[in-house]
Amino acid sequence: MINNKKSILIVDDHADMGQTLKNIFAAKEYYVEMATSGADAVLRAEEKPYAVVLTDLVMEGLDGVDVIQRIKKIRPEALFFLMTAYPSEHRVKDAMASGVVKIFLKPFNVMELCSYIDGEISKTPAK
Repeated sequence: MINNKKSILIVDDHADMGQTLKNIFAAKEYYVEMATSGADAVLRAEEKPYAVVLTDLVMEGLDGVDVIQRIKKIRPEALFFLMTAYPSEHRVKDAMASGVVKIFLKPFNVMELCSYIDGEISKTPAK
């Protein structure tokens, strides 16, 4: 059984970036899973609830906005965060309309990202 309050699904088609984030969040006592595609992320979210979904924007197949929109339908209680090096105005607007809490522009300070997500989780009621 996962502690939903501190669970995170990291979605990035660059496995090295995803693995780095996974290691950092795991060290902060999060339950962490990683998906390297949007389709895999949606399947994982169908199987388990996550408090946080942190996804890259630009990926093959389903992009980050598509991932957020699909997971939001099955896990509306999750907090959604987007990371991107390519912030197109159109997709950023779509992301914000889909309920993204914050967009992190790459390169970002990983510790600031973690602190921000910790802060947002602390605002949510315990389950």
